[in-house]
Amino acid sequence: DLEHIQPKAGAQLLQSLGVHGTNADLERASRQYQGHCLSLTLLGTYLCEAFGGDVRAIQQIHLVTEGEGQSDNPARHVMAAYERWFRDRPHLDVLYIIGLFDRPIDANSIYALRASPAILGLTERVQGLDDPQWRQAIVQLRKLRLVADLDPLQPEMLDAHPIVREYFGHRFRQSFPNSWQQ
Repeated sequence: DLEHIQPKAGAQLLQSLGVHGTNADLERASRQYQGHCLSLTLLGTYLCEAFGGDVRAIQQIHLVTEGEGQSDNPARHVMAAYERWFRDRPHLDVLYIIGLFDRPIDANSIYALRASPAILGLTERVQGLDDPQWRQAIVQLRKLRLVADLDPLQPEMLDAHPIVREYFGHRFRQSFPNSWQQ
C-alpha cells in the first residue's frame, strides 16, 4: 500500500519503467508528482510511449487546472495527457467504459456496451472494432498501466486502479452528461 515515496525511490521507479535523464531531473519529476506511485508509474509509461523516455519532456505535459480535475491527485495530470492523446482513438472509449463502473467489468457488461446502437462519446470508436482490434486496444492500455493486468482466471474481465476509473468516469460524465445519463 504505497502512497508516496522519496524522490530517490521515485527516480528509480521512473528508470525501471524506461525513463532516462539525469538523477536530478528524475528526482525533480518525482517531487513534482509528489512521490505518488500511481502518478509516477503513469508518468513513466507516458514519457516512454510519447517521448522515448526522456524525462525532460515532462515540461510538455499540460498541468491540469483545478477546474478540470476532481481531486488534487497528481496522476490526473498524466491521465489528462492520455485523454488528449487518445481523443480520436478507441482507447478513450475503453477508459470511459471502465469509468462507468466502481469494480471490475465482466464480459457480459462489456458486450452490452459494445452492442449497437453506439452511445455518443462512449462507444462510437469501439463500435466498429472486431475482436482482434478490441484486444489490441486493451493490450496497449495494459502496457501503459491504465488497465489492470490480465487475470488468467477471468481473461475477459476489465479493471483499473480506482483513481483511473474515477478520473475517466468523471471526465465522461462532465464531457457527455446526456450520454452518461443514458
